[in-house]
Amino acid sequence: MMTGYALLLANPAVVRWAVKQLGLTPQAADYDDYVSLGEARYLYYFDRMQPPLKTPQQQAKFNRDAAWRIYRDLNKHRLREKRRGSLEQLAPQPPVATGVDTTRLEVAEALVDLWPKLTPQAQAVLQLRFDSQLTNREIAARLKISVQRVWQLTQQIQQAYQRGLTPD
Repeated sequence: MMTGYALLLANPAVVRWAVKQLGLTPQAADYDDYVSLGEARYLYYFDRMQPPLKTPQQQAKFNRDAAWRIYRDLNKHRLREKRRGSLEQLAPQPPVATGVDTTRLEVAEALVDLWPKLTPQAQAVLQLRFDSQLTNREIAARLKISVQRVWQLTQQIQQAYQRGLTPD
């Protein structure tokens, strides 16, 4: 019987297919990160399923299922990273020692103006996100609200911030 790692080594195209479906090419900066994450998901799926893979047909079926599961998991990961990246753009950062970053100062000023307009719950989300650097799940647990609600508040904060940047 094959181990998960042996099966992965025999079928590297399974993970590479899933990464390719995300639109990543080997030239992309994060390609290797996604391949490594995909390989870890493949091994996790193998360990969780413990499939009896005695025939090539069973291995092919497992690999088809694994490819779609890996693609789904990597796509979820990518969306989380995009959301986190767009939120991090809102974070006020201290000026760099070599000079003043005017873009970050403008963001900080906009957040100062935006703060009083936010609900107490939105203020708490923003504070926990940037002061404590917590994830949506951790923020939800602290505030005793759903992760979906944290995401909604985050979207509202982003929209309010963007409205504040547009000239009236």
